[in-house]
Amino acid sequence: ASPISKVLELLGGMEEKTKKQGQEADDAIKEADDFCHRRSDDLGYSIKTSTTEKDDLEAAIAKAASKIESVATTLQETAQSIEANEAELTKATEVREKEKADFAASEKD
Repeated sequence: ASPISKVLELLGGMEEKTKKQGQEADDAIKEADDFCHRRSDDLGYSIKTSTTEKDDLEAAIAKAASKIESVATTLQETAQSIEANEAELTKATEVREKEKADFAASEKD
C-alpha cells in the first residue's frame, strides 16, 4: 500500500462519512419540516375552532344581556305595580276605618 493509495482510501472514507452525515442532516431537516407543517395545520384548526367557539360565546352573552334587560324591565314594572297596590290598600284601609267609625257612631245614637 503506497502512501497515495492510503490517502485515496482515507479520502474515500471521508467522502462516505460526509455523504452519510449529509443524508442524516437532510432527513432531520425533512422531519423538522414535516413537524412544522403538521403543527401549523393543527394550530390553524385550533384557531378556527376557537374562533367559532368565541363567536358562539359572544352570541350567548348578547342573548343573556338581552334577557337581563327584559327581566330588569319586568322587575321594575312589578315593583311599580306593587307600590300602586300598596297605595290603594292603604287608601282602602283608611276608607274602611272611617266607615267603621261612622257606623260605630251611628250605632251609638
